[in-house]
Amino acid sequence: MSEETPDNTEQPEETISTRRAWISSIVFTLLCAVVVAAVVYSRPHVRFTEKPAPVLVELFTSEGCSSCPPAEALLAELSAKQPVAGARVIPLAWHVDYWDRLGWKDRFSSREHTQRQYQYARLFSADGVYTPQMVVDGHEEFVGSDRGKAFGAIDEAIKVEKAPLQVVVDKAVENKINAEVSGDELHEAHLDSDLFVCLTEDDLSTNVKAGENAGKSLQHMAVVRDFEKVALPGSAANGPYSVPVKLSLPVGARPSNCHVVAFIQQRGDGRILAVDQATLR
Repeated sequence: MSEETPDNTEQPEETISTRRAWISSIVFTLLCAVVVAAVVYSRPHVRFTEKPAPVLVELFTSEGCSSCPPAEALLAELSAKQPVAGARVIPLAWHVDYWDRLGWKDRFSSREHTQRQYQYARLFSADGVYTPQMVVDGHEEFVGSDRGKAFGAIDEAIKVEKAPLQVVVDKAVENKINAEVSGDELHEAHLDSDLFVCLTEDDLSTNVKAGENAGKSLQHMAVVRDFEKVALPGSAANGPYSVPVKLSLPVGARPSNCHVVAFIQQRGDGRILAVDQATLR
């Protein structure tokens, strides 16, 4: 009877080297993936979306208020530089009229703008109104020149998903602007809301001759020049919808500096449910 001999045949060195290289490659790839994941998830203000989330930033201001220019400068920075990652800041500057009797009348002021601020005061259970006041997505308010609170509020706002919204604008004809606001099906809660469409203008300036800012040249952007409040159609609950809106271009306004901002705001708590901006052609 023959004795079986164990197979002690050595594998070729090339095979061993190939396997070692293959294992090393896998280990290296896994380590790289771990390092990349650690770096990405440790970065602040990162949002994994195809498009930045739109955030409505409103400023209540006045040319008669000496505390307002820094707040307007902050609003301009938020709009021009878009410094909060993952956010697309859409600005509105509402010039209120209660400063007009204190030495200087703001030519962009409006009683309707003041009334909007009082509506926020009721929502926030505030005793009154003040300038400069910044409101982010209709939900958080603070002194308009506070950079830290502005950045923090915008960063929190992008965590709340909004409904899709699109505004399309035709070129101005005889100082009239035709806009069309459209969107997808809205949730039932969204139907207790209003659609606002605003015409804004950038690159405005005023040489103030009286009041707290006497002798200063003030720069303004995103100034609300006209706006309409429109009820959403009941059909929006069943599918896509489209709402035509007409706006007026003020005398002297430059269309190339104008934008149309549309947003849906819930009546109960003031939250912004959808917002978009288009440049006037």
